[in-house]
Amino acid sequence: MYYHEDAIGNIMDVTDRIGEQMMKYRYDAFGNLFTEMAASYNAVGFTGKSYDAKAGLINFGSRWYSPNEGRFTMMDTFPGWSNLPASLNRFSYIHNNPVNFTDPTGHCISVDPDGCRVL
Repeated sequence: MYYHEDAIGNIMDVTDRIGEQMMKYRYDAFGNLFTEMAASYNAVGFTGKSYDAKAGLINFGSRWYSPNEGRFTMMDTFPGWSNLPASLNRFSYIHNNPVNFTDPTGHCISVDPDGCRVL
């Protein structure tokens, strides 16, 4: 299987070795799937993270995210920045701005996989 991502890492299409489309995915800004998972063996989706279909949650490594709620299910261990109020809600997903940012670890927004970004 070959995964085809959009600009923020969402899996949009899955093709086989000859390029035939096997699955097609479309998401809203917070990760709710507009198309059904076409194959139960593919658990990769929103921002390239693993999706647990039974729980309806996405695994961000450090904690689980609920696309239905648009929030993480556990409090972040990262306390946020006092000069950036949007970072102080320890359950919010990327400062409630999923169109412009990603969160590779479940701790803070990022411009690269190795670090956090202060706006």
